[in-house]
Amino acid sequence: MMSTDRVVPLLQAPWRNRAGAPFPVTPLPGLQPKAIQGLKPDFPGILSMEMRALLRMSCGLAGAELGSIDFINVFRPSLTLAVDDEGRRWIAETSRRAGLPGAVWCVFTNPDVAVYVSDDLGAFLSRLYRCARSGRTLRWLRRLCRSSRGLDASRDSGNSVQG
Repeated sequence: MMSTDRVVPLLQAPWRNRAGAPFPVTPLPGLQPKAIQGLKPDFPGILSMEMRALLRMSCGLAGAELGSIDFINVFRPSLTLAVDDEGRRWIAETSRRAGLPGAVWCVFTNPDVAVYVSDDLGAFLSRLYRCARSGRTLRWLRRLCRSSRGLDASRDSGNSVQG
């Protein structure tokens, strides 16, 4: 599980590539404590102290290649982070009692499967940052698409696929 202190630097400054040029990724402003308190009745999981701290710092990212990353849009029992241009829904599990939201999944519509992406929100944001910084986001997305087709083919043949 990644701690908020590893995520915070990704939300405090503009993202830059290896040459130092800025990306269009922009951290969105955080929420006021009253707004976070207002989420409590609607939030399906446990709103951990770490998640509260993250929301005070930022409610998401704008301009990511996946689309906007939203930390407060709820898709029960998960947090919808983004829906990208291809219609893939990026979700994080919200059932943890502590820490940032758990496992991140990419839910495809064609084929109709979900692919495991990372252990938690922090690991997902770190991977997205590394891919963006090195110009490998498209390569990463293509690998996920291949994984989704492999899962679909395995499901159709009756075999199970172990991650």
